[in-house]
Amino acid sequence: MARNKKKRRINVPATGINLVVSADYNEMMKYSLSEIEIISHFRNASIGNLLPAISRLIASFHMDNTDAVLNEVIIRCWEHGLHEEYIERILQYKRLNVIFNNRQMLLNAVKWLLVHADAATYNDVPEVNNPSTFMHCFYLSTMLSSFYRISTDMEIIELESVQNGNFNRTVNYLHTVQRSIECYLNIASQKDRFQAKEYVDIADLFYKSTGVNIRTYLFFMTAINASFFPSGNVREFIWTNKMVNDVHKYVQYLGIEIDEIRKLFLMTTISIEEFRENFEKSTLHRWDFNYFRKKPIIRQGRIFYPLDSQFVLENMWDGLYWRIIDGLSPEEANKFRIFIGRIFELYCHGLLVNAESSLRKARYIPEFQYKYAKNNLLSPDGFIQYRNDLLVFDYKAKRLNMQTTLVAGDIDSFERDISQLIIEPVKKVYAHIKRFIETPLESVPIDFTKVKKIHGVIVTQGSLSGVKIVYERIEQRLRDEGLYDMGSLIEWHLLDVDEFEELVSLMEQGCNLGNTFSQKASSRYRYLSFHDYLAYARRPHRPSCTAKKRFNEWLDYVIEVMERNSPSETNERPEADMKPQSSEP
Repeated sequence: MARNKKKRRINVPATGINLVVSADYNEMMKYSLSEIEIISHFRNASIGNLLPAISRLIASFHMDNTDAVLNEVIIRCWEHGLHEEYIERILQYKRLNVIFNNRQMLLNAVKWLLVHADAATYNDVPEVNNPSTFMHCFYLSTMLSSFYRISTDMEIIELESVQNGNFNRTVNYLHTVQRSIECYLNIASQKDRFQAKEYVDIADLFYKSTGVNIRTYLFFMTAINASFFPSGNVREFIWTNKMVNDVHKYVQYLGIEIDEIRKLFLMTTISIEEFRENFEKSTLHRWDFNYFRKKPIIRQGRIFYPLDSQFVLENMWDGLYWRIIDGLSPEEANKFRIFIGRIFELYCHGLLVNAESSLRKARYIPEFQYKYAKNNLLSPDGFIQYRNDLLVFDYKAKRLNMQTTLVAGDIDSFERDISQLIIEPVKKVYAHIKRFIETPLESVPIDFTKVKKIHGVIVTQGSLSGVKIVYERIEQRLRDEGLYDMGSLIEWHLLDVDEFEELVSLMEQGCNLGNTFSQKASSRYRYLSFHDYLAYARRPHRPSCTAKKRFNEWLDYVIEVMERNSPSETNERPEADMKPQSSEP
């Protein structure tokens, strides 16, 4: 007789899987450094030697956010008798879920290097594969984790968890690339899908702001992403030189005009002078990486490489949005936001339409017009109706405010963001549902008398990941507004666009989405993000078929262009001198 196998229970910490905890220098070393002492350590460091190592450490973090790389560096250092005292401190201090190879603190170390180290060291020749260099990076970044002390106020801790979760969220490479192409190139160019008064020529706006064709920009960012995407065994990767390329050879593959290449590198490449002049105060804020988000590429002489591959990828979605809107007048910016909102609605609608054939014993109902109290009203953006369950979708091109919420950590700004992201959209959807239930209308193609469970799904552009209490407080705000007054009939869910794409993937696999939401809502995963729920519950998903097809078509185009422009060994490099000034990348 076969024995019953006990299902392994996965521990769910209150933080969720997106959050990363830094090693604390003061606790580890049993003493604290003053700000002056910390600055002196950075003044004595070589920018040119440390930046390539930090770039590789960040890439390795994306591959494996455990201490695998730290262990590898410790072994190499120990074999050579290097940093023995510091290593002993690390081994005594190490604990579960505390990360030394911390992307956030490594990027903060870059900020301090750019501000305090000698600019003349920018083009120092790095000591390739020297384990001591990697250990130096750990030492400096850990030092900063103690400098950026967090308040013990609970509200600030909650917001800190949101800042942490947003920064460390998983960004799907395939989905992000295809979404950018679909929204900014395809949907945005289809003028017949929009009213004349709402249409905005995004390609024209981008060109006027940058002098670069938007298609060329997306091609360039895709090529950089593909070329520097970290892969393989992380223990081997850290000792390779995969993250470096020769700029003169590389640009020949791209086939882009020299003038545009100049502008593209100027738009995306770090400059010490620019950073010191305009972003020196960013060292005061542990989550302020706005400069690196906009300029994630490092150039040192003839070589270039990404500081952080995720920031390169974000330049195709959030980064592109900010590049356009930052150069607009308030009136133009408002019109652009509205237009992006329409594009976002059409994008989400298109994913559900393309996946509709996968629905089992269910149907997709798009937005419809209905008459109520002599008024013609538009319903929420879409519905999926199962036998007894109804999913109601509302798409909002909203995100947490980058500067005041995610960088400055302003509590009032966060509360306003929560209202815009979920409270106000839920109120509107709730009003529609209440009308449909209380007053059956002929123009509504859904029989609400047969609906036993409603899942209201708000889909946003931006992410919200935080500790359990953040989601509990949001739910309480919804209850205080009377938005749970229908008893067990209704549940509310907030998904960012990445999570919505994961949901569509589950839909294509034949999953009953009503059951999926019910299982999350009734389990210990209730107060986690949807992405974290899928990870903890081990719900398998893959890229949606539509997204994969779009991605492959675009990537095939990029590869075809690069292969066509592949230079022969006798080809000369471009005549234009692209070598930067001595202190610039």
